[in-house]
Amino acid sequence: MYLAIAVIALVAAEYQGRLLRRISSRNEMSGWLLFAAAATSGLWAALGSGSTWTVYALYVWTGVLATLVVVRFWTQLGALFTVTQAKRVYAFVGSGSVLGAILGAALARVLAEAFPPRTLVLAASIVFALASAAPRLLDRRRLGHLPRARGVGSPRELTTVARMIWSRPYLRRIGLLALASTVSFTLIDFVFKTAVDRSVPAAELGEFFATVYLTLNSA
Repeated sequence: MYLAIAVIALVAAEYQGRLLRRISSRNEMSGWLLFAAAATSGLWAALGSGSTWTVYALYVWTGVLATLVVVRFWTQLGALFTVTQAKRVYAFVGSGSVLGAILGAALARVLAEAFPPRTLVLAASIVFALASAAPRLLDRRRLGHLPRARGVGSPRELTTVARMIWSRPYLRRIGLLALASTVSFTLIDFVFKTAVDRSVPAAELGEFFATVYLTLNSA
């Protein structure tokens, strides 16, 4: 599933620039979130069939969406603010993301206790739809300077970027740190969920995970 997420995200990043080149940066973020709402609601409907493939599709979809939208979000913030402004504004943005994670986990905990787990998918699509209005609040005067979405480039370009990163000690250390943290998180996540699967009844998994993430985000 992780490999599928990586491959699909790479292909999607290559073609998103061609699909969205005529859309303003502000509308681009709104468009992505509305598309996320529509696709997630479609998966919510498909989950009702009970087919196993829908669960795998949902897992891959969430990974691809997070990869594309989160990267695009920080790219836009990087273009909107100078380094000096970012030192002040990013703390506020980070606090907002933590608050959103806490509220989201709390909502998931309430819904998981009152409704079937499938309801959480529908709730996520509604949240995406509501969030699509937020990019429109950005300063119109500065939107023209935002970079448009572009493809990731050909394999030759990717090789050039990889060589550039490896040749610069600072970038190389960041790359190795990102790789080590990703591998560590993947292994820990796998071991954790394996242990949970053995000790928590299937009917209680939704409430359990919502409680765990509510606790972690609050901490």
